[in-house]
Amino acid sequence: MVAPRSLGKYEILDLLGAGGMGTVYRARDVVLDRIVAVKLVHRSLAPARGPEGWTRFLNEARAVARLNHPNIVSVYDFSNEDPAGAFFAMEFIDGCTIDAYVRHGTDLGMARALDLTGQLLHGLGCAHANGVIHRDVKPSNLLVTRDGQLKITDFGIAKVDALDHTETGLMFGTPAYMAPERYTGGAVGPRCDLYSAGVVLFELLSGRKPFNGGLTEIIYQICHVAPATVSSLEPSVPMEFDALIAKALAKDPDSRFQTAVEFAAAIMDVGEALGLTLGSMFARPRRLVTSSGPTERVVTAPAATPDTFPPGAAAPSGWSAEQLAELEKLLIPILGPLARIVVKRAASRTRDRRQLCEALAEQLRTDDERRGFLEAALLPAPRVGPDNGNWARGDSATGTIPPATLDRTTNILMRYLGPIATVLVKRTATSAVNESDLYARLAQRISDVAERDRFLAELTGPP
Repeated sequence: MVAPRSLGKYEILDLLGAGGMGTVYRARDVVLDRIVAVKLVHRSLAPARGPEGWTRFLNEARAVARLNHPNIVSVYDFSNEDPAGAFFAMEFIDGCTIDAYVRHGTDLGMARALDLTGQLLHGLGCAHANGVIHRDVKPSNLLVTRDGQLKITDFGIAKVDALDHTETGLMFGTPAYMAPERYTGGAVGPRCDLYSAGVVLFELLSGRKPFNGGLTEIIYQICHVAPATVSSLEPSVPMEFDALIAKALAKDPDSRFQTAVEFAAAIMDVGEALGLTLGSMFARPRRLVTSSGPTERVVTAPAATPDTFPPGAAAPSGWSAEQLAELEKLLIPILGPLARIVVKRAASRTRDRRQLCEALAEQLRTDDERRGFLEAALLPAPRVGPDNGNWARGDSATGTIPPATLDRTTNILMRYLGPIATVLVKRTATSAVNESDLYARLAQRISDVAERDRFLAELTGPP
């Protein structure tokens, strides 16, 4: 197959790979001058698979476009107007899949395996909260960037807005990673993805899948045979993980972890009980060196909002529920559903406001995220807290800058700093002299000079 020279506004650079749904190219967006991945659907899809195939293809674009999370590959654009066929453009990931990551001889280690699984659960929690089930979670669909960040890709067989639907007809997925109910006609829901995440964790810790053999043998084992314990396959893995993985791989969905948050919390509990350092689940991961160029920065955006401490409930180390809930709100756009766990654990070890905020900032991945969080969390305010009398931040008016300008500024800044932009624009506007002053102050929040210049150019350009 000869690669097209261009697809829409995207100049094709080289081939990245091909799958059942389409061919993926590395391309350049000639308008925004950025590298993207472009997936071109196979021309044979429609006649070979009929309208169902096109529906699955469109599901990928629509489902992933709704998911804006640091551990999910972002979709930028979709078109079915090009003569070459329908395609969509998505975030280009400079890295490799988890299975290649391991094959290349990287010293994974137990803490790193848990970190990657934690990142996987971050992304799945966001997807499930938005009504999206991946249905094909496996190492080849999990990319690792040069900075060690996991990205879930290929939502081409995602099931959207039908979490309690019983699957009928054709079955899609990869046999060794599929939950028992996928074979028995049970309900396809988030717990299927969590089972697959358990298989991935099993493989990361032991170096092998829980079930192997021919297709018929694998299906029988998944439905009827208990897997070997991880510690029996890999003696360096403590036995404490055996019960955790047994729960993740339970045949009955009701016996498994019910949410990604619950699964991640269990991993953290076992890790901490063993004295492992699990801050890497949220902090900057170990760098994976490749021969490729620099990775594009990751822009984060909101995930689902979890329950916080109920009003009046006791919180760790004397912090009030309101104080911790306030920090959760700042971290939810960055960490997703696990923000509550991170805040609770950090609060149990600190009593001073700055110490707590700095401990939370250490859990973030980029300098921009840490800087933005600290600036939003440490602004002085009138309400009294348990440490030094100025815990909470008051809401002030935004001066004479028009609301429409603030909205536009926030939307643009979010592309560079993520959802923390909402807080930064509002707070900075309270002291900015005019629009130019506001723009200049906000630009300083962006550490990359080139991105800072693009941000200013967008602000001063036509609406």
